[in-house]
Amino acid sequence: MSAPSPEAGVARARALLRAGDPAAAAAVLDAVLEAAPRYGPARMLAGRLALERGELETAREHLEIATAAELLRPFLAWHLLGRVRLLLGDPGPAAEAWDRALAGAPRFVPALVGRALAAMRLGEPERAAGHLEHAVSLGGSLGESLGGPPGEEEDRAPGAPAAEATLLLAELRLFEERFEEAATLLNGLASAGGAPEPTPAARLLRLAAADAPVGDAELRRAVAENLHLGRALLALGIARLRAGDEDAAAGAFRAALETDDEDPVPWLYLRRLGHQEAGPRDDRPAPDTLYPAPFPELPSQLEAVRRHLEQGDAAAARDLAAAILDRRPHHPGARLLWTLAAERQEDGWAGLGGYRELLDGLPGLPALEARAARVARSLGALELAACLAER
Repeated sequence: MSAPSPEAGVARARALLRAGDPAAAAAVLDAVLEAAPRYGPARMLAGRLALERGELETAREHLEIATAAELLRPFLAWHLLGRVRLLLGDPGPAAEAWDRALAGAPRFVPALVGRALAAMRLGEPERAAGHLEHAVSLGGSLGESLGGPPGEEEDRAPGAPAAEATLLLAELRLFEERFEEAATLLNGLASAGGAPEPTPAARLLRLAAADAPVGDAELRRAVAENLHLGRALLALGIARLRAGDEDAAAGAFRAALETDDEDPVPWLYLRRLGHQEAGPRDDRPAPDTLYPAPFPELPSQLEAVRRHLEQGDAAAARDLAAAILDRRPHHPGARLLWTLAAERQEDGWAGLGGYRELLDGLPGLPALEARAARVARSLGALELAACLAER
């Protein structure tokens, strides 16, 4: 029996993806590429699969070949290549890829958002704002649905790219201290919906945009419940900065960046704080070294820690959380999971230490203070418990 054509193989791979079998789809694509190594659609789809699996170097190899091949929509390959390059910490080449994508599809909202992210990583927030303003103005245009052959759409959720553009633009307005404009953007987003985690992200950033101390207590309560959200920690940092506490703000921005390194706005704040210092501090890294190394496995590893906890395997949860903290020492979500695992193992002193680590980096969160005080009381450390309860 003759081998299927490359076109048929890619169609089969797309069908397997729709059926929820990415492993089988990857195997089909491997066979296609063995027979036709420069077939563009197979390279692009293989690159997208590798990106989704966190195999960034493999994704880059596939997509660089795809961009040089014949494609129905070459701007999609350039867009994906921009994402991979940025995730690998190469904002300059990422910007070049997105420029190529936008040359072919100037109204493609995901590429406008990507180009803005690259501009921020290059320290160009004004240029980033221009791209985001364009993306927001397009709203429900080409960025929402490409309407091409199944499997070629990179962003299928209606409104998602434009909503992400609005969130990022609101963050930049906050960075520029244009608080009323930020609040207007966030209010419109909350009413329209469609953003990633729209309720907590938009709500917390709106609280950060409010005149201090309006909403401060609510913000601190909500952040403690959303330590897994980078934008919650960003909002806390903005509120702390507006209150004049630069050290607490820097801790929150660093935690935000380690939690969601795809959002460069916390890095812009850290960079600003570094430039504002009278001189370098021995205990604070240079701003341009603060961007964390790529960690594409982070979401799946955090999910594995949660799964271990749900299944009652606190030892495995603690070990994996510790491995995450080796790479992201300021990641509050991982620190909290490690602490919960220590408590499950009845290692109270370690649990107390975990809560104190969290509070050292993110002071003033009542829910964490209450948990730490409870553990301290259970260990008989009554003076420490009273001190924590009074903070």
